[in-house]
Amino acid sequence: MGIKKHRPPPGVPWEDVVKATAGKKPARYHPTYSLDRAREELELRCVRQGTELSMSGTDPQTKRCFFMRMNAVIGASNGEETEYVFGEYLVSGEVHGRPITVQELRRKGAEI
Repeated sequence: MGIKKHRPPPGVPWEDVVKATAGKKPARYHPTYSLDRAREELELRCVRQGTELSMSGTDPQTKRCFFMRMNAVIGASNGEETEYVFGEYLVSGEVHGRPITVQELRRKGAEI
């Protein structure tokens, strides 16, 4: 499941967390998803119910990618809040996800 780098730092105001995701900094989940279980459930939902994304350079035999709009802010990426989660399902069964913006999804080939 999602690695700890996407967890919001404790005690930091949300507005500062959002700003800290600008540039090439890691995306962060909203404090609502600070518990590992909440993030895992969100990422699994994305992989199970989300839209599959065909990405050039990604071998579907080893990794499948999905995205899903959650209709509420789930985190921040690239310096802005987002309602989208991106999930990767690896052939090993491992799932990794993170918040992602519409612009980032479009760069990956999503038609939103």
